[in-house]
Amino acid sequence: MATSKSELRLDGKVALITGASRGIGAAIALGLASTGANIIVNYASSAEQANSLVTDIQEMGVEAVAIKADVSQGPTLLFMSSISARATGIKNHSVYTASKAAIEGFVRSFALEAGRRKLTVNGIVPVEQRPTCSMRTPGSTSLELTPLDHCGLPEDISNVVRFLVHPQAGWINGQMVTISGGATV
Repeated sequence: MATSKSELRLDGKVALITGASRGIGAAIALGLASTGANIIVNYASSAEQANSLVTDIQEMGVEAVAIKADVSQGPTLLFMSSISARATGIKNHSVYTASKAAIEGFVRSFALEAGRRKLTVNGIVPVEQRPTCSMRTPGSTSLELTPLDHCGLPEDISNVVRFLVHPQAGWINGQMVTISGGATV
């Protein structure tokens, strides 16, 4: 059975295409935009071509932006998993849990492959922080689960990410960093 173009809509989705200012990358950007996806055109040196492509995409009625970033020299890839990937099972979350477990396996395997190209590949496993940790059932709080006796903040996650993508973390590779305030110890 053939799939119609209307079944392949990507309305509201966002696509980041590296090397998108020309050639195959530009064709992919235009193709995804034609299905309704908003596009981030990444380029290393072809600003004029990238901006022209952004104009073409915007004329299709979707959002587009060009961002200059050379991702060919030692970038850091950082993925986000979930504590669900390590849980014994969570009812009605099988697909979510499986996808997060897949991320962890991918990080470890891809780190071995990408290291030859001077890429580091890591992941984070953030554990609940404010405001959700204060929304536990009566009589039970996350404060009881962490040795630090306080809920984490989104900034606690951001601080770890900022370190992992910094060149000083260049020797950290293939790791899943759990950010839990000790709740998972």
